[in-house]
Amino acid sequence: MGDLWMQDGRSWFYNKAEANLPMILADKGYDVWISNTRGTEYSRRHQYLDPNAREFWYWTWDHLAKYDLPVLIDLVFKTTGQKVHFVGHALGSLLCLAALAEGNVGVDKVSAAIRHFAESGMQSTSIRNLKHLSQNVRHGTLEKYDYGNAEVNMQHYGGRKPPLYDLSRIPKNLPVFISYGGADEMADAADVKVLLGELKPALNPDMLRVQYVPNYAHYDFIMGLNANHLVYTQLIAFLDPLK
Repeated sequence: MGDLWMQDGRSWFYNKAEANLPMILADKGYDVWISNTRGTEYSRRHQYLDPNAREFWYWTWDHLAKYDLPVLIDLVFKTTGQKVHFVGHALGSLLCLAALAEGNVGVDKVSAAIRHFAESGMQSTSIRNLKHLSQNVRHGTLEKYDYGNAEVNMQHYGGRKPPLYDLSRIPKNLPVFISYGGADEMADAADVKVLLGELKPALNPDMLRVQYVPNYAHYDFIMGLNANHLVYTQLIAFLDPLK
């Protein structure tokens, strides 16, 4: 389970035990792993960089999709010997789609991707990560980080401009469940429809399940008092046949 935007893995446990997704999944026999994004309280160890060093924060979500998420999935796969169902909310969902599009995560290790557009307190992230996300919003595209210099972009990408993430490269037969809310102002319905417009031609329609919850805002998918009935029951019904 990938953590939320500027939160750590504790965010999944905001709700009481019978209403939070990790505990519900565990009670149903799933082996649940919770991740903590780079830079948050429980994810600040590095082989040689100190969190107070400027270089420690030289990363964007490109790096999370290219390095961190694949390593996490590989660890779970090697430890359990079973394919992974990845559940993400907000940034966690973005990382999964990007990693799949780039081939950083193979379908030999992932059996389903679940996307929620949806107190540990606010957690740290890098300035570059914030800048990268703002670039995506301003340009209206899902593209890699723009270093703001054609020569530097050329060094990283082989071109003057950062390349787009090609969602059509996501494996066609990967089961994908997307749940989004009509009152979400961070991942609004219009943006999700654009995403679906890119995903639907690429995926097997029998493998894509879309749920729209009209009155749900961003964090209702995590903290909503009725999320276990409205969202989680459908999610588990999607997952169970994939065991």
